[in-house]
Amino acid sequence: MLKPLLSIAMIFRNDIRCIERCMKALQPLREAAPCELVMADTGSTDGSREIAEKYADILIDFPWIDDFAAARNAALDRCSGTWCLILDTDEYLDEHINELVEFLAVSDQCTEPIVMVTVRNYNTYDMEGDYSDFTAGRIVRMSTGVRYVGAIHEHFN
Repeated sequence: MLKPLLSIAMIFRNDIRCIERCMKALQPLREAAPCELVMADTGSTDGSREIAEKYADILIDFPWIDDFAAARNAALDRCSGTWCLILDTDEYLDEHINELVEFLAVSDQCTEPIVMVTVRNYNTYDMEGDYSDFTAGRIVRMSTGVRYVGAIHEHFN
């Protein structure tokens, strides 16, 4: 197997309400670019792990220690892609992945260690109605050694 261009890293726990939708939304990206999905289960008891097993290339257990950065870093440590996209299981890529695929195609020309993406936050679970957009660093170049810090409201070092 070739080294993936993109790793997708997630942590999760008891996300049965949203994990399958997230996994299905990743399929077009996984088909368009060499990707691996790395997931860290922080103690699910609701069937989330069984769904993750169907999709993840690498699935690890990370016992919860009240530290989001530690959990995210445990997932990052297992990623082998050139780049890593960090998502949560209640986040979904929309069907318009063209810009992301185009970025990956020329990503060797990018010198930034962290790439910003637009995240749309809906006010309801059905993702209808009011929302707000913000940009966040969600794609990191793995060779830079960027890691998370902060037990709560984790961020890149």
